[in-house]
Amino acid sequence: MTKKLYDDDYLLQLQSILSATVKRSLEVLGAKPGEQIADMGCGTGILAKSIADSGAAVYGIDNDAHFLSIARENNHPVYPVQFIQASAGNTGLPAACLDKIIIHRVLQHIENPEEVIMECKRLLKPGGRLHIVEPDYLSWSFLMEHVVFERKLIDEIAYHRLPNAHKVRLMPTMLKKNHFDISIREVHNYILDSYELANYVIKFDNTVEEGLATNKFTKEEYDYWQQIKQLPKGQFALSVNLVMIDSMLKEV
Repeated sequence: MTKKLYDDDYLLQLQSILSATVKRSLEVLGAKPGEQIADMGCGTGILAKSIADSGAAVYGIDNDAHFLSIARENNHPVYPVQFIQASAGNTGLPAACLDKIIIHRVLQHIENPEEVIMECKRLLKPGGRLHIVEPDYLSWSFLMEHVVFERKLIDEIAYHRLPNAHKVRLMPTMLKKNHFDISIREVHNYILDSYELANYVIKFDNTVEEGLATNKFTKEEYDYWQQIKQLPKGQFALSVNLVMIDSMLKEV
C-alpha cells in the first residue's frame, strides 16, 4: 500500500461527506447475525462498527497501527470488532472463513489491487459476497470551460498524486477473472460546491502549485485555476463519482 495521505480526522470527515453512499452500501451488504464479515482497510473502524450493529462477527483489517489503536479504543460496546494489523493482500486469515467482505476507498491506494481481489477470493466461502466502493477519479469534473486544463489536472491526480487511482477502472475485469459475478453496479454522484471542501478532499492546490513548478501546467493554466478557486460557494463545483460494485464468488 502506498503512503497514507490522510489522518483519522480526514477519515471521519469523509465518512460524513459520503454518508449517502455509506448508508446505501450497508443496505446492499445486508449484514446478518452470525455472518463472518471483514472490512478491508478499515482505518479507524467507523464502517466496521456500523456493520457490527447487525450482530455479525466483524474483522477490521488495516496495516496502519495508529488507525487500529484508535479503532480498538472506540470499539463497539456490544459487538466488538476484531481488529487485525495486516495487509489487505495477505491477511493471514484461514481460507473460506468469511461470508462477506467490504472494501471502501482502499484499492485506489494499492499498487496491485488484483492481489487484494485474489485474497478476497481465498477468504470467501463459495457464494460469498465482495462489496467494493471506490472513487472513479477519471470521471471527476470541475464543470469548467477550460477542458484541456481540467483533463490535465484530473489525470495528474489519478496517475501521479494517487498513482494507482486509475486502476479502479479495471475492477470489473479483475472480478470476472477471479470468478466473481457482478450483481449490482451503481455510480453515486456528489457535487462539492466550495473550493475549501474540494481542496480538503483532494489537495488540488498542491497539485497545481507543483505542476507549475515542474512545467506540467502553464502559467495561463495556473492563473485560470486561481480564478476558479475564488468562485463563491454555489458557483464553484466539483462533480465527484463513486462506483459501488457488489459481486458473488461463484462455485468453481
